Amino acid sequence: ELQRRTAEMEADLRMARQVQEAFLSRVDPVFPVGSRQEDSLLRFAHRYIPATTLGGDFFDFLQLSDTQCGVLVCDVMGHGVRAGLLTALIRGVVEEAGARAADPIHVLQELNRSLMPIVEQTGQPVFASAFFGVIDTTAHTLVYGNAGHPPPLVRHADVAPISRLAPEDPEPAVGLLGDFAYTCHQVRFGPGDLLVAYTDGLLEATDANGQIFGEERMIATLTRSRGLTETAVADQLLQAVQSHSGQSDFADDVCLVAISAAGVS
Repeated sequence: ELQRRTAEMEADLRMARQVQEAFLSRVDPVFPVGSRQEDSLLRFAHRYIPATTLGGDFFDFLQLSDTQCGVLVCDVMGHGVRAGLLTALIRGVVEEAGARAADPIHVLQELNRSLMPIVEQTGQPVFASAFFGVIDTTAHTLVYGNAGHPPPLVRHADVAPISRLAPEDPEPAVGLLGDFAYTCHQVRFGPGDLLVAYTDGLLEATDANGQIFGEERMIATLTRSRGLTETAVADQLLQAVQSHSGQSDFADDVCLVAISAAGVS
């Protein structure tokens, strides 16, 4: 009987993993709608490496209009079934936002509101760091909110410094403070610019001496990647982290998203 139940649980976990992978492997959107992938004004690369069968990291791209793309990257506390359920909940909340998803603050507030009842009913902490941004290919802007998430980076096409996408005063992860008022921010995002967003599994990978990879190495690697495609940048960042740690596997879930705006880099 124990073996049967164990086999059933393993089968359920495999199915949940397959569902999660199906969400993450959908065809990337094109801008404007109907364009060929190679002609899209935004081009995407993403890497997802869960540390266990079900990971707590998640990303999603939303086709808000012909000119606006929503970008979600989040990291739910923990691993396994609990984390997998929460990532599904978060994805549903974001996609149900519809036209209001063009407002990053609305999205973060809805995520916060959706997690608080779980916290109140279970008495257990349930939270997720989350970044939600909206790229506008006409206005050449990226507006965003950041709820306790590692700052995504924008490498601009010109010689301007790399932008860190986080408020000056860090704001809490969703699920921690029910009435928190998140703030909206904006950076330029035009032709040739590149956005890189990730979860802390990359930053916190350690070498033999316990030194983490960290944001400085992330920025240095991104700076050296000028001229590479978003796909090559994603691969180069992963390789840099693996070289630092001396291991091909990661101790924590890893999620990495790279988005480039078509144009001269």
